[in-house]
Order: sequence, then C-alpha cells, then structure tokens
Amino acid sequence: REILSKIIMEESQHVSITRLSEKKIDKAVRLRKEFAKKKNYYPGNKIIGLNELEANSIAKMMNKLKSNSIYVDSCDVNPEKFKQRIINRIDTRMKIYSRHKADERYIIVAAASIIAKFNRDKEILKLERIYGNIGSGYPSDPITRKFLREWVMKNKKIPDFTRKSWKTWIDLQPKIEDYL
Repeated sequence: REILSKIIMEESQHVSITRLSEKKIDKAVRLRKEFAKKKNYYPGNKIIGLNELEANSIAKMMNKLKSNSIYVDSCDVNPEKFKQRIINRIDTRMKIYSRHKADERYIIVAAASIIAKFNRDKEILKLERIYGNIGSGYPSDPITRKFLREWVMKNKKIPDFTRKSWKTWIDLQPKIEDYL
C-alpha cells in the first residue's frame, strides 16, 4: 500500500484526505439512534448517522475541488440515496457516480481506497508507538480485541482514541464488565 500510495499521490492532480475524529463519529451515531427512537424529531442541520457524516465530508471536499464529476463507493444500502445526500450538500452541479464496490469498477475509486487505507495504517502505527501492539484495529482481529480487554481491565475505561459507538467495543463490554 505504501508504494502504491506514493505513486498515486505523485501522479494525481489533486488528493484530499479528511480524517473524522472518533468524537465526531460517535456524535453522528448517537444522533442517529436518538432520531430513530423519537417520532417527529429532527435535530435541525445536525449530521445524523455515519452515512450523512460521510456524505457531508465528501461534499465538503468536492466544494473545494470544484470538479464536474465524482465517483463514490456508496456506504448506504441504497447508492441513489447516498448520491442524493451528497447532491444536497454540494455548491455546484456535478455528475455523481455512486455504486457499491465502486473500487472494483472505477480505478479512481480504487486509488482513493488505497490512499485511505494507507493513511489509516499510518494512524494505527502512530497509536502503536504510544500504546504498544493494538493489532489492526479491525473488529475480527484477536489482537485488537485482546488490547481492548486488557486496556479496560487496567484503566477502567475505553481508550480515548476508540469510538464508543464501535461495534467491537459494544460487543466486548459485557465481557469486560465481568472483570471490573
């Protein structure tokens, strides 16, 4: 990924990377849950849910770039709905191609995926320099799960860099509480 990422960065006209904090993600997830529970509740212009958060981030990048088209890997079960979320937030008209597994169909999306994963890997390495082996950070990684269990047993709380809305954390909570 590192070599490919370097080549992509050198050959691209423009690359924009947005890092979403765990607090921002947790807030969007929390608002989505609140919205789902309450009828006739709409929290104004707040970002509700991960799909809206991602669409909003993409739109902000596109507003700066002023491109005439965009290719996105839809995170929504409905690619047209995800496309509409982006359209509702962009300043100019542009053609939006929203598909599932767009990285398998469009080379530009595959390149963006490589850049994103490489940058994620760099963030994991930064955390490892501070906290030791935390694994890959993916839910199925036993090293990541072990790190979380041991961290909570020692510190009595979730690590600050971990999303409280992360399913891996939620799944581990009952098991960790047994040790507290």
